[in-house]
Amino acid sequence: MTGPSGWVYWQPETIAVFNAVRELRKEGVEVYFSTDTGASVYVNTTEEYVDEVEARISDIGIETDVWEVGGPAHILPESDALF
Repeated sequence: MTGPSGWVYWQPETIAVFNAVRELRKEGVEVYFSTDTGASVYVNTTEEYVDEVEARISDIGIETDVWEVGGPAHILPESDALF
């Protein structure tokens, strides 16, 4: 956002997600958000609260995708190495 063009992709919906997460936290829900200069907001919570968080975000008209933690790391065979 401090680059020569000063692009800001945040929209009113971006701020609405921030505010919804803040409201949920005031209600005792363990939920957090992160973003970058783009319009995507990543909302993190625990399995206990995922339905409540998804419903609140959906209530403000935002499409959601729910992802799960991928599991433990493991070492790939050398033949699968990228470099």
